[in-house]
Amino acid sequence: MDAVAETVQQLIEGMRQRSGFLCSEDSLEELSTAFMNSSLSAEAMEPTEYLKWLRCNVLEREVIIESPMMMGHMTTKLPSYMPDLGKLVTAMNLNLVKTETAKVTSLLEREAIAVLHKEIFHQDDAFYARHVQCRSSSLGVMTSGGTAANIQALWMARQRLCPDAEARGLTLTGARRAVVLTSALAHYSVEKAMCLLGLGSENLIKVQTLSDFSVDVKAMKRVLQRLENVQVMAIVGLAGATETGHVDDLEALADLAASLGAHFHVDAAWGFPLLLDKDHGRGLMKGAERADTVAVDGHKLLYTPMGCGTLLMRNPLDPSRVCKSARYIIREDSFDQGRFTLEGSRPAMAIYLHMNLRCLGRQGLLSRIAAGCALAQRLAEMLRRDESSFELITDPPQSNIVLYRYIPRSFRHLGSVLEEHGKALDHFQVALQSAQAAAGRSFVSRTAVPVRRYGGNFVVCLRAVFGNPSINEEHLEQMLQDQERHASELEKFLFSTAIDIAPSPGGTTRVPDAGEAGEAGEESSD
Repeated sequence: MDAVAETVQQLIEGMRQRSGFLCSEDSLEELSTAFMNSSLSAEAMEPTEYLKWLRCNVLEREVIIESPMMMGHMTTKLPSYMPDLGKLVTAMNLNLVKTETAKVTSLLEREAIAVLHKEIFHQDDAFYARHVQCRSSSLGVMTSGGTAANIQALWMARQRLCPDAEARGLTLTGARRAVVLTSALAHYSVEKAMCLLGLGSENLIKVQTLSDFSVDVKAMKRVLQRLENVQVMAIVGLAGATETGHVDDLEALADLAASLGAHFHVDAAWGFPLLLDKDHGRGLMKGAERADTVAVDGHKLLYTPMGCGTLLMRNPLDPSRVCKSARYIIREDSFDQGRFTLEGSRPAMAIYLHMNLRCLGRQGLLSRIAAGCALAQRLAEMLRRDESSFELITDPPQSNIVLYRYIPRSFRHLGSVLEEHGKALDHFQVALQSAQAAAGRSFVSRTAVPVRRYGGNFVVCLRAVFGNPSINEEHLEQMLQDQERHASELEKFLFSTAIDIAPSPGGTTRVPDAGEAGEAGEESSD
């Protein structure tokens, strides 16, 4: 082993030994002082010297994603063999845009996509024998993540509605106003797609959710009745909402899309692995098999490194699919997957996915997902047990994400009028999450979701996500103890003087902004 390889291995081992420590307590402003250089180095640095610099300035201060105290986001601990596989994939340095730079791995990628396709669409063996390695077929494409998959899906939807738009532009096609309907909890990439495709964010119609956080399909139908001079380009269903983990009524959305002749896309970036659970998860996902396209993220609950997404297509010969060529690289009649992708050059992320599908298999993946769902239920039980201190928002959790909020002591006697102080409670959650994140011992994220029992108003919540198989009940207890300790300190600061907790004319109680109680944390951005 050469010096660089030996040093890298030592750094990886050192990182794992620090898994009980989450990240540096230094603020971003303090950390940024080490990264102010804007000049290219005149002298080359020895790689081992650079790694020493990296250890001191980055690794010893960076977030330890695989820590069991990291419970706030969808990026999680990888299988133990992944770092070594990563060395091999990096050494290969393939480009999956075409077979000239990835001859065999292009075929492996197609096979991995076929495995995911069959889990959703359940076609027979003859179908896959015909399409898996057929150069004119595309069961799907690998992407850099769910964002690119969602954008490409809506590109296909636009092509289906306005086939002339590619050449003439939307303004010359004579099409009526094109709209997309989805849940109020849709991933922000759907709005990105509307902007990029020239459709406009105002034509993305977000519909309210029910008490279980699934989209209100009846409300969606009422919205459609009120719309005039529009064409529904697509309906986007959620299979594992990023913020809550809940699944929409995909069967009802599929029926609605079919009645409108609209493209039906399912964002299953988070929830796809629920399909592996034939007893419960597959029932939740019923209707996904009727989607025209489905987005899946390998780097979430399929446990690949970051940058592994997939867009699956029910019809491998879909006439609205992306199909582009270039004289110098991608030929029309080739095996090149780049013909069908939004992105050009792509790394061999399919190898990570392919290995997990083989080496973890159905049972290995399912056991991880089941453990995460069980932890979510256990946290919910703990929060219900201490219902004076915490309010469970996702009750019950449908998958492995839990939303809740802390109720300060000054507010616990308010009972049914608690929500009259909603803004004060929101500010407190922001301050609490920020304080916990800054301390670097445990972490949950935060978000704001519309809560039906509070009139559909958005409520700021703490968000715990359970994808890491190393998390256990002891870690949950430690995380809640951290929150209660930080909350107690915040209450002394925020409510150190007697306050009148009767609501102000605007229905809020004055509480200092989050910035007054510490650096603001990030909202959920998975």
